[in-house]
Formats: sequence, C-alpha cells, structure tokens
Amino acid sequence: MSAARPLLIVVNEDWSFPSALVVTMRNLLKWLSVDEFIVASAYLPRRDVRLSGDDDTGMRVHRVLNPPVTGISWRLDELIRRVYFRTTWPAHALERVSRRYDCGAIVAVYPDVYALTAGQQAAARLSVPFAVYLHDTIVEGTQGSRIHAYAKKVQASVFKPEVLLFAMSEGLADLLLEKYSLNAIPLPHCYNEPPAVPVAQRDNAPAKTALFAGGIYEINRPAVARAARAATRAGYRIVCTSQNAADMLVQDGLPADWVQVRSLPSRADYLALLAAQSALFVALSWPDESPIHRDELATIFSTKAPEYLGSGRPILVHCPEDYFLAAFFRKHDCGLVVSDRDDDALVSAWMQLRDAPDTAARVSRNARAVLPYFDGARIAATFREHMALIQRSAPRDART
Repeated sequence: MSAARPLLIVVNEDWSFPSALVVTMRNLLKWLSVDEFIVASAYLPRRDVRLSGDDDTGMRVHRVLNPPVTGISWRLDELIRRVYFRTTWPAHALERVSRRYDCGAIVAVYPDVYALTAGQQAAARLSVPFAVYLHDTIVEGTQGSRIHAYAKKVQASVFKPEVLLFAMSEGLADLLLEKYSLNAIPLPHCYNEPPAVPVAQRDNAPAKTALFAGGIYEINRPAVARAARAATRAGYRIVCTSQNAADMLVQDGLPADWVQVRSLPSRADYLALLAAQSALFVALSWPDESPIHRDELATIFSTKAPEYLGSGRPILVHCPEDYFLAAFFRKHDCGLVVSDRDDDALVSAWMQLRDAPDTAARVSRNARAVLPYFDGARIAATFREHMALIQRSAPRDART
C-alpha cells in the first residue's frame, strides 16, 4: 500500500491499556509500515496497567477521542460517553487528524459502536472510503443493553454495499453472509511469536495444572466454572491470570485452595506461563445459560486461542458443538472439544489429557501445525490489499 495514502484507524479504547481489542490491533499493525497508518484512540483515566513502551515503537497514535469521563463511576462515565459521542466533536477530531496526515481511508474498529459512528461521519465529511473491522456482532452483541436501540441504527448505516467489512473470524464472516447477505473478509487474530518449545511434563510433578487466561463474563461464566470444577475432580489445580476470574470461580463452587492467581506479567512471561502448565482451557456458555445472543456466542473466537495454540500445551475446549470455536478446534484436531454439559463427561476429558500422553501430544502437535493460519504477515497483507483496492476505487475527488 506504499502508493496509497495512509489509513486512519479508529480505536475507541486507551491505546496504552492491554485490552483484548488493543492487543489484537497492535499485533496486526506491527506488520504494516508506520507510514501506512495513523491510530486515533481514546484516553481513559485511572488505568493502572500499561503496555510496555516498546510494543509499538514508531506508531503514530493520537488520543483525540476524549469524553470527559471520571474513571470513578462506570454508570456516570457511560452517560458522559453517550452524550459526547452523539455530538459532532468526535468526528471533527478524527477529521482534523485525517487532514493533517492526508489519510485516504478510515477504518473503524468494533466492539465500540461509537467508533463506528464517529468514523463514518468523518469519512463522509472527507469523502474518503470507510471500512469497519468487526471483532463482534453489533445488534446481537448489544442485546439487552441500554445501547441496543442505538446499535441497531448504527448497524443499519454501516451494513451497506459501499462499506468494506472485515470480520475477526470465519465464523463471524459466515454469519454476516448467511444472515445479512454481506461479504466480509476474515482477518483473524495475529500470532506474532514463534511456537513455544514443548516443555516435558514430569510424571512426578506435585500437581497437574489447568490454566484459564483472561476474564470471566456473561459469555463464559457458567461454562468456565463447569470446566474448572471438573478439572479439580480430575486432580488439576486451577491457575488464573486474573484475580477477578479466580474470585468468580471460588464463588461458583471451587475450593479456594485449588485456585491460584498468576497476575498478568509481560507478554513474554505470559507466554512462558502458558507453556509451563499441564493443560489450558477455554469455554463459552450455552445460549440458555447466558443473556448474550446465541449468534454472538457462536461466532466468538477467543483472543487467547492463538496464544494457547502456540504454547505447546494440550487444550480443552468446552462449548456447544455448533459454535465456530468448537468447529475450528475439531477441524484441525488441535484441542479436545467437550460439547456435553455433563460433569462426568468433562471429568473424563480432563482425565484423558492427564492419562493419555498420545492424545495430549497429538492435539499439541496439531496446534503448532495450525499456527500459520494466524500468521501476521499473511493477515496484514490481506488487510493492506483490500484497503489499497478501495482507495484506488474511490471517486477522483476523494483522492485529491
């Protein structure tokens, strides 16, 4: 895309905070030249965890989406955001950055509906192409929330033939085609590190460990708790990377002395932590045990999944068989998928990973083999190709 004008990437999140959204976008943008894009992001006060400063050396980041939030009250801040993003200020801020760098297109990243609105308004004012990178469903993902009615309006405005759509997973792209007759280009998570060197697990180790990375939310709480309780019955101690997740598991019936927390260190240490466990697990709730829309649950591909696959450790996946997460792991035979909510079935699966070294070795080997699917150079090349195409196809007055 060297002959094209730079892209304006709109990420309505604090670029210094290691949220799943920010980490995913950093991993993608690392594969582009820094002169190919500008990031327009937000600043959020009272964030205690920051990413290390060398993660995005040279990236041009402008924190121009700045509603006057307090960082103290979530409810108050949501009200402030709602008012701020329904003014013209955010679009004007994006327009100023775009004009400064002569950006040739705008890409808004969802799961923030306000990023879509501001990005689309700025693109219209500048007469430049507009694209959306969907990490989640819009209408389905906001079901039951206060923003749902507004999200429906925003979706109607961006689900248009002239808007280029990228999707975080093939499952989400398939849903958009089947449900909305929209063609979206899959851009999976990038995994930028080499696979971990397999760590031999000692038979006489004091205890088997099963690690769950990340947070527990409405999308996964019952399923994570069920898988964790079964793991303890099979003799595994549970390791969490979040204190909040550990507390929730104890609330949901796990013995406190069987759950330990390893707080999120540097990324290198985090990947080493994954490789040092006996097994890893990921879970998504069934539709009848979660308020989240079934189509949202069924299209999720956890941000942690590529990191798990690169760890060299066997993975247990617990979710319905018709979810994309289950389909992916079954297709590539890169994890043990349990789509039965029966406790004994889960215990049996954990024992299989514990007592059948050939099974554990097979799924770990296949996990390493599927890593090229998440190759950052390949994914960034797809992104670059399609963004260059819509710039070349733009009306002449949008390119001058």
